[in-house]
Amino acid sequence: MATSRKKAFKRKKQRILDDVLGKLTTEEKIEGGLITDQEVIHNYQLEKLKREKEEKLKELEPYYRINQKFVPISHGRYGDKSPLEEALEQAIKEGKIELADKISNRITIQDQFQKLDAAIERKQLEDEGETQTKKKSPSLHWGFESKHRWESKGNM
Repeated sequence: MATSRKKAFKRKKQRILDDVLGKLTTEEKIEGGLITDQEVIHNYQLEKLKREKEEKLKELEPYYRINQKFVPISHGRYGDKSPLEEALEQAIKEGKIELADKISNRITIQDQFQKLDAAIERKQLEDEGETQTKKKSPSLHWGFESKHRWESKGNM
């Protein structure tokens, strides 16, 4: 009986400690000595990666066409259904709502990746166009040096 009380006390103590630690900021945890240097470095690296991803997505934002779904559809030419769409219809027919929800989530994720790929391609095409316009500046094959020498000869 005494061991179960000790275990219950430990669990309750751990829950309270986790709750309090969850509310503390990283700086407060460092000051209190609750986080080691390795954990600080790891947290910093995770935050840095997150910021880099957000910056890359912000760069793609002008190329990401949110309202692309409102483009008129050619009603006479629907493509074949993907295997995921067929599986979704089958799950709905069988009444498996949870499976249909999972498949629907997969389809949306796949659609988002396709839109993101299209945005990346648009950005790359625009960058290529900018570099080509910079390269196209004509270089003159002649200069004024020979003309200047010819004129200075005549003045002698």
